[in-house]
Amino acid sequence: MINFKMNAVDTLEILKIELPACFKRGKDKSPIAIGIHESVINHYARDSRFDAETLKKAIALYVKGSKYLSKITSGKSRIDLRGKPVALVTQDEQNYASKTLKSRKTKVQKKRKLAQS
Repeated sequence: MINFKMNAVDTLEILKIELPACFKRGKDKSPIAIGIHESVINHYARDSRFDAETLKKAIALYVKGSKYLSKITSGKSRIDLRGKPVALVTQDEQNYASKTLKSRKTKVQKKRKLAQS
């Protein structure tokens, strides 16, 4: 029997399908709990499709996305795997997300300017 492991992109798609209350699509995204990777790893502990490292990488892809970062607003609820509130986003977390988004926007604008020259 072949032991096939999923890559992070495919794994994230499966998380969105199998844990939709947590891993939402598009504008419906919500901040997820800090350390949620532990819950995800426990949830899939007996699932041969995934290893812990790939699950962590999939979650990293999710939380680094611009749509996700735009939802990081101070006082907004962070959710668990079932979509239940477990904590609130802090001002420092919002500041970090905003800074990251601004940096990305600046980089894109610089690339566009260079391409036009």
